[in-house]
Amino acid sequence: MTALLSAGWADENGSYSQDKIAHFLGAFRIDMFREPSEFKTAMDAMLDSLHRASPAPGHDRVFVPGEMEHETEQQRLQT
Repeated sequence: MTALLSAGWADENGSYSQDKIAHFLGAFRIDMFREPSEFKTAMDAMLDSLHRASPAPGHDRVFVPGEMEHETEQQRLQT
């Protein structure tokens, strides 16, 4: 499980490289932790904050995971 969560953050000799970074996000029964409407409001605020961030040089905007794929799918469905 730690390998899944760390994406090999440090291998046997302890080295690190940026291409070995991974993230794991999971949610189970959000309603057990907080009201779903509060969670949605918090997530909408986080997404808005990320979208307002300055993009990296050479890029027009900031994307969140899955957003580029979703936009590509929507464009392809229209053609």
